Amino acid sequence: MKKKNERLTFLIALILAVIAWIYVMNEENPSITREFRPIPVKLLNADELVNRDLVIMEPVDPVISVTLSGLRNTLYNINANQIIAEVDLRGYDEGVARAPVHVRQPAETSVYAMSDRDILFTIERIVERTLTVETEVDDNTLERDFKYKDTVEPATITIKGPRSLANRVHEARVIADHSGERESFTITERIELVDVDGKPVQGLEMSTDTVSVSVEVKRVKVVPIVISHTGSLPEGVTIVNERIEPNTIRVQGPDEIVQNLENIRTESIDYSEMNVSGERKVGLQFPEGVTEDETIEPVYTYNVRTPVDRDMIIGRSAIELRNPPEDTNARIGDGNPIVVRLSGEEEDLDALRENQIKLYLDLDGLQAGTHEVQVQMEPISNLRFDPEAFPEIRVIIDEVTTENME
Repeated sequence: MKKKNERLTFLIALILAVIAWIYVMNEENPSITREFRPIPVKLLNADELVNRDLVIMEPVDPVISVTLSGLRNTLYNINANQIIAEVDLRGYDEGVARAPVHVRQPAETSVYAMSDRDILFTIERIVERTLTVETEVDDNTLERDFKYKDTVEPATITIKGPRSLANRVHEARVIADHSGERESFTITERIELVDVDGKPVQGLEMSTDTVSVSVEVKRVKVVPIVISHTGSLPEGVTIVNERIEPNTIRVQGPDEIVQNLENIRTESIDYSEMNVSGERKVGLQFPEGVTEDETIEPVYTYNVRTPVDRDMIIGRSAIELRNPPEDTNARIGDGNPIVVRLSGEEEDLDALRENQIKLYLDLDGLQAGTHEVQVQMEPISNLRFDPEAFPEIRVIIDEVTTENME
């Protein structure tokens, strides 16, 4: 009985000792939880994405917080870099993907909680685009009466990067400063990628980030168009009026030439071909180095007055005999009247009276006998005729003797 009591007493003492030890240990080094932040998340197999022309858009550098549980002395001897958080990106493709986070913690601790047990990744494909480089100029920097033409070299560039960024680019532009320039020049400018609102787009590679801008500078001026002629008008034709439409043109060219340019002449218009009124397109003659700054097709319009033919019938009795030989009597033989064809303006012909037509035969140098003499006519103001068109008519010249006189 005595031994049995001793065993019971020993067992109770042992239990009390264990309880006391546990109590003391909990008081001195209790089990607790502790949060660690920030814990960077390692991206495993990220190079596989790169090899497949993929890139993580967000989050680029993910972090989480991890809460560990363990003995106080153990936890307070741990720092954040002893906790390893990892995400394996193998096999993911373009789009939105949720990847689990794996945590490795120090010994004698356990993961009590995590801020994120998985991470939502946005993955995009790397694409290329070819863009034309555009130049933009502040109009306030331009000289009045001057025109600037920019030539960019290279004219296009290639951009490379995530699809969303590449698609966001509206244009590749350079800002060219033309302040005070009146002669052609070349400058090097930096390229800027901008969106549709003109805001810069970053994060893309460019085949080159600078271009050479050659600026051709020309003076612009409006000058009158002057009609240029060659040849003479056909006989009897007169110009009533002529004009060129449009009668001015805007030209461009080197400053030293254009500033002294007074007009632009048409190509020569041949007067000898102008028998009737009409219109025609004409070209322009530009000095060397000068060109039109606007596309026009000048039209030359002209009105001419052409002669009218009219026949007048003059009887033989109205023909005057001039310069008859002395001591002779001259008379015109019988025959048809003379047709006189006159050419001129209609109003002049309408105003003509028959007695203004002076036909005559010149008998100078002729002797007595019968002769064929060509009819002649005195000129009439503003009217024309063909002297060779008059016929020859018979003239009889008789000597005057004393017997005839008696």
